[in-house]
Amino acid sequence: MIIIRPLFRVWFALALVTIALCAVSTHTAHAQSFTSPVEMHGYAWSGGADDGVDIPADPDGNFDGGIGWISFNCDNPQQEFDAAGNLIADYPSGTCASSNYNVQINPDFTLTGYGWSSNIGWVRFGGLGTPPSADTDGVSTAQIDPDNNRLEGWARACAVFASGCSGALDPDRGDWDGWISLHGVNHSAATYGVNVGIGSMSSYAWGSDITGWIDFSLATFDRPCNTPNSCNADNTGIIVTDQWCRPTTGLCPAGEFCDPSGGASCEAPSFGTYSLEVDKPFVRRDDTVVVTWSLDNPATAFSCRVTSNNGDDLAGGPVDGSGTSDPIDRSITTFTLNCVPAAVGAGGPEFEVGSIDVQLLPSTFET
Repeated sequence: MIIIRPLFRVWFALALVTIALCAVSTHTAHAQSFTSPVEMHGYAWSGGADDGVDIPADPDGNFDGGIGWISFNCDNPQQEFDAAGNLIADYPSGTCASSNYNVQINPDFTLTGYGWSSNIGWVRFGGLGTPPSADTDGVSTAQIDPDNNRLEGWARACAVFASGCSGALDPDRGDWDGWISLHGVNHSAATYGVNVGIGSMSSYAWGSDITGWIDFSLATFDRPCNTPNSCNADNTGIIVTDQWCRPTTGLCPAGEFCDPSGGASCEAPSFGTYSLEVDKPFVRRDDTVVVTWSLDNPATAFSCRVTSNNGDDLAGGPVDGSGTSDPIDRSITTFTLNCVPAAVGAGGPEFEVGSIDVQLLPSTFET
């Protein structure tokens, strides 16, 4: 006897079967955000605690078994052992040349394709017709809920059919219907289901007779997106793109900007020591002042300018500079030095560096 195992555990075998297709399914629509299907990899495990996997209590109270490993992709590494446990063949690159199969995640978040068990054969995702019931979210077809990070719906073992994976059921199957619930409270247990992480899965599906609890903690998938965080157009927030290619923007706290040089992180600006001066702090009505400004370290800023509550907007060259104000007619005119961080460049947010006041002389001093 020859036993075929995953590279790190028990049981896997090659088989070729003819599978008839049908396509009846219902699912909850989620906004499509990536364009090409991605493949699942790795394994699920159906078995008891004696097999080294922590299995929850049986919700039906009558199951003591399992079907071993379910492979989600023909590229999974495999090894062949004889009955005595001796390694007789090694397939580090999988068996796709002779048995090409996989389960894939589609842009509409549905799961389609086949997994393989050396004990019960093909396990189908998608196009299954009507399951025993919808899960707790009213979903029947296998799919990912990207908002709640979990699997929903059902898969089914093809072994319950007389041939292929549709049509008449095998009269010798007994009470086994082959359905595998990926999420819900379809039995007497508390809510259960397969969780979806970043390129990985965890927790359990339930197959009742024959399959029992199915542990997905060794199942993985190709992430549709692995996009680093980036700054938005005006560097006021961070764009985070999740693994499903859905971008969201979070604004930086007040007084901070998005620094692209730091891996798109929100940072408080630091311009160091500055100088902001006027040629006279007291003026008569309609006088002007000369404002001069500079940074001890000009490399910290992309540009600086001086504005005032009197309507002034004085630009320099581009960081340090000097300019003449408009005629002053306010009792107190405040001149403010504003700079754009060097890390963000043109179009980035400005931050106040410092200010200085010019006061209007009382009328008794103007004569």
